[in-house]
Amino acid sequence: MIMRKNYIIKYRKKYANKKIYMGEGLVGQSFAEKSILHLTKVPENYVNVTSGLGKSNPKSILIIPLIVNEEVYGVMELASFGKYQEYQINFIDKAGQNIASSLANVKSIVKTQALLDELKLQAQEMRSKEEEMLQNMEELKATQEEGFRKEQESEELRIKLEKRNKTFKRNENVLRRAFEVQRKKEKALQDEIKKMEESEIEINKKIKKLENYKNEKENQENELQFILDNLNIGVIWKDKNLNYLGANKYFLDKTPYNSMKEIIGKKDLELFPKEIAEKYMENDKLRIATNTPLLDFTETIVTKNNKIMRTKKSHIPLRDEKNEVKGILTIFKKLTKKR
Repeated sequence: MIMRKNYIIKYRKKYANKKIYMGEGLVGQSFAEKSILHLTKVPENYVNVTSGLGKSNPKSILIIPLIVNEEVYGVMELASFGKYQEYQINFIDKAGQNIASSLANVKSIVKTQALLDELKLQAQEMRSKEEEMLQNMEELKATQEEGFRKEQESEELRIKLEKRNKTFKRNENVLRRAFEVQRKKEKALQDEIKKMEESEIEINKKIKKLENYKNEKENQENELQFILDNLNIGVIWKDKNLNYLGANKYFLDKTPYNSMKEIIGKKDLELFPKEIAEKYMENDKLRIATNTPLLDFTETIVTKNNKIMRTKKSHIPLRDEKNEVKGILTIFKKLTKKR
């Protein structure tokens, strides 16, 4: 990696365009591990942030790898006078993914353009050779005309010229065939260049369409998560292997975990005591196996700090377009004491 740009952060001149190797320092570590680094205790003189009002040491450093399709295209390092919040880190991480996607597209376009330039250069070389061959043909014709003039001087010369003429005709046929082959190759090359240009346009359209779909999907998911997080009930959804796919804030607040990332991809055995987790998983397995819901039953659950809470729960199988079970949805709410 090479350090290319920095804004506000003031590095010493010796670090401009500095090469950073994989695993070297915090930036190299983030690049090698493909992970986000968030420093809240920044050493003195690690870096200075300058503005028109002066300069100071930042309170936190955020290092984000620019990743798309599991490939790292660079690393973005940010400094702040305050601590980065989780939603800010998530936003910057998504922005980094968009930057990486743009870098990947540019890299692909540059590669395609280089190939087009190479093909165009080959076409120019072929045309140059064709012109040279035509020039040679004109020179041969001039030689033939001179031979005809000298034919009158002697019979022996006429015989020689006749033989030369036959040779010329043979060569002319060879050249004509070569020209025809050359023209066909050039036309095929032009057709290939045209196809590649059309393909590049089509690829760019598909990339734009995918980006729009991705943005629309992310907006829908964010809106749905916002709605779920504002419900006064717990909502959990898992895949058919009982791995957590997501949950709302109400459920997260009842657990000892601080973020959704800590539970996604895990099973109940990794989140709760064994006896309780096995009970939850047994209920889910039965719903998936029978493909039938279990609605409004009372169950006591253990929340964080081992607090007991009586709830009314429902387990509902999630089905795909073929009506096959693809996961399980759990909804619960706290039961209040009746007066």
